[in-house]
Parts: sequence; structure tokens; C-alpha cells
Amino acid sequence: METGNIDELLKWNAARRVAYNGSILHFMRSLYQKKLAEEKFEIQFIVKKDDKETAVPLKFFYGALNYAMDDSSKVVEISPREKEVAVIYKDEGSPDLYIQANPGASSKYQTSVLSFLPNESLEIERNGFYYEQNDITISGYWAWEKVGDMLPYDFKEKTVTTPGVVNKTKDPEITKPKTAEPAVTEVPVADTPPKTVVIEPIDTNEQKVNVAGGPLIGVTWQMQESRVIDGNNMFYYQRGAAGNTINFDDDQYVFSTGNTGIYFYNGQQYTFNWKFLDTEKTKMEMVILYPSALIVNFENIQVTATTLKYTRMQKVNGVNYVAIETRTVK
Repeated sequence: METGNIDELLKWNAARRVAYNGSILHFMRSLYQKKLAEEKFEIQFIVKKDDKETAVPLKFFYGALNYAMDDSSKVVEISPREKEVAVIYKDEGSPDLYIQANPGASSKYQTSVLSFLPNESLEIERNGFYYEQNDITISGYWAWEKVGDMLPYDFKEKTVTTPGVVNKTKDPEITKPKTAEPAVTEVPVADTPPKTVVIEPIDTNEQKVNVAGGPLIGVTWQMQESRVIDGNNMFYYQRGAAGNTINFDDDQYVFSTGNTGIYFYNGQQYTFNWKFLDTEKTKMEMVILYPSALIVNFENIQVTATTLKYTRMQKVNGVNYVAIETRTVK
């Protein structure tokens, strides 16, 4: 159906944009272009251990998904390190009808879950088309909304022609022939109990303190909480909690002036050198002076008067470790 009426076109575009925002098509295009954060998406891994599910926030989205683009075909392949990936869209809340059907859902954001088959990857084209679609199961908000909000892969807003104005569409021109929206393996909302795991977006509004102003220096930072991913293994620690799978009770950092410091662990202490890697002071390299020096990289550093949060990455004996951690002043 076409119309030459500008008011009608504006209404259609607004409706199509509402359907597009936060949709799986929007997500796949954003992922392809490496613009998840800019498009208000966040992903987390859902890790199950001893019948307990834990949501693990991620800062390094593309590394965690093993994102790779083929240079010739320009097709992106992802193979997540965990098989359940929660997708949070933070720019819109869940509607009342969805919350009524899913009492645990948030009204502030929308959460969907992609469940991958073991040892299977997903390929994504520029227009958001992804395959093999039978290799994933979609649950949560996307499964609930998909019937009413299906969009074609050549979706773009219709051009409103205004005399004297060069009109452009926001989305890139798609040259691939139109493809019908494929079926999605849906988990019925009414028959599927909600996951007990709590999935919440990372709080990016916490007041930050200028690291250069001194809060990092001269205090003892003890471990408060740690989520460690080691290959397919997940370890968790929270100070004072029962059931921890790793012990960081005596894990402490003391940063000193002159870019030196002391690392306390399990009754031992080791000297380290440290330096920021960017002008915003959100990235740091630490070299712990063991008999064989260990390089530890930190990103997404956030410091307040009482908390130090970061993502820690290191390689030990050929194994890559990634940890999301919070420390507090002792």
C-alpha cells in the first residue's frame, strides 16, 4: 500500500520505527555493525552451575560472542562462549500486557534470551538476516512481540518527498532481494515459567570520581564481588556469602604513587607496576612481579569514593580469564 500524502507517510514511518526499535532485526543489524551500545542494547551471559542460573554482565560484547567477519563475503559469524545470551534493550520499557503475562518483567527495559545449540554458530548478513535459524531458540520479549511486529529484511522508512529538500533514509539501502520473515522457534509465554535468574542492565548512572583526583591511591581495595569466566567454567565470589566457588577473602590491591603498588593474596604480597592506557583513565595495565611477571589488563574502570569496578583480563598457562569485579575500601 502506497500513499503520496506526507502526513500519512510520517504516521507510517513512526509506526514502523516503533516496531523496529528493539526488535531482533534491530539487534542483528546493530550487532553486525558493532553498534550495540550506541543502539541501546546490552548482552549478558546466563550461566548455569549446580542448578543455579546467574546473569553475567559483559563489557566486551564482541569478544564474548567471538565476533568474526569474513573479508570476502562480509558475513559475520558469532559463536558465544556461553549458550544462553540475554539481550536487554534499554531504550524502551515492556508494555503492560507483557508485564501482566510475565509478572517478573521490568517496565524499564525489554529482555529477550537467545539459546544456542551446543557447538553451533550464527551467521548474520548486513541487512540483519541470520541463519541457521533452527540453531537458536528465542524466548522472552521477542517471542511475545514477534507476531504483531514482524518486519521484512529490506525494512527502511519510506522517503517523504519535500520540494527543495534532498531526502535520505536512515537505514542503508538493501540490495538483497526481499526475504520473508522466517519462523522463530517460540517459547510460549503462558506455558513457560519465567527464569528465576535476575537480568538487569549495568547501572551506568552511578556517580564517578575522577581517578586522577586520588581515590584510587593509598587505600586498600578488597574484593567484594567477582564473576570469573575461565573457558567454559564459571566461578563466583561475594564477600560474606555462602556457596562461593572461589575464595577471594584475602585478595587486596593497594595502589601507590609512582605507578607502583602491592597485591595481597592468600597471606602473600607481591609488588606490581601499573599505568593507565587512555586519557579517560578507564583502561589500565598492571604487571604483577611474580617470578614470572603476569600482565593483567583492566577496562571499563569506574571509581567512586568507596567502590572500584572493572573488567579484568589475563592469560595464565595459555588460558584466558575474564572477570567482572567490584572492590570496596577496607
